[in-house]
Amino acid sequence: EYEAAATLERHARGIPFRPIITDECVAHPKPAPDGLHLIQQEYPDKHLWYLGDTVDDALSAQSAGVPFIGVSTRYNPRHAEIAQILKSRGAFAVLENINQMEALLGEFAGSALAGVCKEQTGVCKE
Repeated sequence: EYEAAATLERHARGIPFRPIITDECVAHPKPAPDGLHLIQQEYPDKHLWYLGDTVDDALSAQSAGVPFIGVSTRYNPRHAEIAQILKSRGAFAVLENINQMEALLGEFAGSALAGVCKEQTGVCKE
């Protein structure tokens, strides 16, 4: 948990981010859905989205029934391969950069996912 807290302090200072769920918080870490289940229990009236960059992230989201958004930076020499793998594991979108999240949510503003977008709780646990 210390690493997560230190990373958030360094890169997201002042942004409230809770709960922080790490492998130490659950009996079965990713790819099991235990961490997402804890978040669902804390926010039972919210629609969760999972933002991640690994197959284990995708599998965890799929097992928990949470929509998954993949991230694969274009600077990675295996970007296209990783993006395809994340899509094949259930990602409905793969971003090259976290800063594309706002535009992605805007695309869904008029769709059936609009309610999910408006009530969305950002979930990105590594």
